[in-house]
Amino acid sequence: MTRRNGMPPVPWSPRMRAAAEVLQAYLDVETKLKHDLDTANRLDQTASQKALLGKISAAKLQTDAARAQMWIIHKEEQR
Repeated sequence: MTRRNGMPPVPWSPRMRAAAEVLQAYLDVETKLKHDLDTANRLDQTASQKALLGKISAAKLQTDAARAQMWIIHKEEQR
């Protein structure tokens, strides 16, 4: 993949790659929970819906924290 100006993307440091893998794992969990919620909604499983909404909220917090960690790493590496 290249940037718009034709220059290759800057390679990520091992620390940034590790943070990206963590973020991707949290995003995958969040996506799966949302799919499970869709299924629970279709099957009208109220108890499951409430539990899944709580899990989705927790997954969003973890995802936001992982994004923040990547931003911190990015800023530290620019110094």
